[in-house]
Amino acid sequence: LGIDKLKKQDILITQVPNLNEAGFFAGMANLISYIKEYRKDIKIKGVDPCTDYFFSNNIDLKSEFFANFNTYAKQGTVDLSKYKELNEIIKIFKKYIKFTKPKFLGFGLIDGNIDASLFFAKKLKEIFPDLIIIFGGCGVALMGTDEIAKMSIASNQCYDIQKYTFLDFIINGDGEKTLIELFDSNFQNLEKIKGLVWKKNNLWQINEKRDFTDLNVAPSPDYSDFFENPYYKKFYDIAIPLTFSRGCNFRCTFCSVPTFVPIYRHRPIEKCLDEIGHWIDLHKEKFEEVSWYRVGMLAHDSIMNGNPKWFEDLCNGIIERGYGDKITWGGNLRLMKPLADIDTLRLYSRAGIEYMVTGMESASESVLKHMKKNKSMKVVRKIFENIRQINKEAGDKENDKIRVQLQLIIGYLNETEEDFQMTLDFVEEFHDVIYEILTCSVFSIWYPLKAQWESEGEYLKYYSPVVWDTKYNTTVDRIERIDRIEKLFDKLGLQYNTYHRGLMIEEYENYQSTIGDKD
Repeated sequence: LGIDKLKKQDILITQVPNLNEAGFFAGMANLISYIKEYRKDIKIKGVDPCTDYFFSNNIDLKSEFFANFNTYAKQGTVDLSKYKELNEIIKIFKKYIKFTKPKFLGFGLIDGNIDASLFFAKKLKEIFPDLIIIFGGCGVALMGTDEIAKMSIASNQCYDIQKYTFLDFIINGDGEKTLIELFDSNFQNLEKIKGLVWKKNNLWQINEKRDFTDLNVAPSPDYSDFFENPYYKKFYDIAIPLTFSRGCNFRCTFCSVPTFVPIYRHRPIEKCLDEIGHWIDLHKEKFEEVSWYRVGMLAHDSIMNGNPKWFEDLCNGIIERGYGDKITWGGNLRLMKPLADIDTLRLYSRAGIEYMVTGMESASESVLKHMKKNKSMKVVRKIFENIRQINKEAGDKENDKIRVQLQLIIGYLNETEEDFQMTLDFVEEFHDVIYEILTCSVFSIWYPLKAQWESEGEYLKYYSPVVWDTKYNTTVDRIERIDRIEKLFDKLGLQYNTYHRGLMIEEYENYQSTIGDKD
């Protein structure tokens, strides 16, 4: 791992990963690049002890350990101390800290990694009492004391930060300037640092929120600390990570992004093009060796076409610079009206877009309406027909095809059997257009949507985020539906990834046992 060759650092940052999802380096890479650009005197390094361990030990991502490690259903209640794997990861953390001797250790929080982050922070504070431990990232909004809850409607009250005496600071919002000011403060006049949550007489104080980082001056993300990371080498070497924007301008009911990052912003197009050009330049030798070579890239934006005109301008810029035939890339594209124009999709294709990650979620308009997703299946069908036509025209030119990586949700709150059948029928009709089912998830309720559903006067019998019944479907219905759609995927020869069924069955059995106890 080369830990023994690391030099002294002022700040170490890490993020407990969700290995079922890509992109967990992006926040750290942005923070590192900003500090390296504007405060070259501060030594900062990103580390990832968890992935070091997981990739060395072939961890089963479907095991009970991993379900609790990246927990959604048991937030704030799971006991991680029984897992020997975490003590092994602590040993790797100790090595990083021993060789770099940092003043600060920062953890980036997302939904699903808070419990593991708290476990590591507590253990490391016991071992290194003088180490300043900081939590930051969008997930801090879920750490629900009454005070923190005021910062975000997403708080699910699973956590009480008053109990976490081993934490020294929490950064609320974009962390670049707040971290720099905290580093410079010598822990004086902390009340003046915007975005800082800190302790006074052992009680947490919440400062005024900080404005979002201006993406016009933010440098390109710096992933260099992770080039030798096994996760990076497995996935990012194939698809270089790009970040063009932060946030999302849509408000899907099930998605936490608009709550955590409420303002949608994108970088200047010229900076985006320069970043693409930088990666192309690094592969010059490959282009000289092989005439058909293309650099693989993947945009980690929550949405690429949130501003369709901006995105069209970006694609035109890629073509004008001559990058279109040098790259193959993709990212999250929302299914909406501009894509129903086949010329728009042809523009995307000429700009090198090959992979289209898209959350269709359901083929039922009534389900989509409540989700606040695509309102018209007529538009969605036209988009898929356009892609089919483009792929037909591409013939054997594989890079000129658009490969749809579809995301589906099974058993949304108001999904009836008829609604589910619509999704089955759509997948079967357009299976030739679908490259893979990237995610097919049995629906899990998060706190704000639960509150919304109940405020609408709808029936909800609730046990946990994955075990609940409405008048439209039950836990048993959802388990049965995920079985049925998997059989369809197998029949059609589609690659697929399904989630939550094992957790649902375990939680449902626990629920049934509690009913038995009451009886």
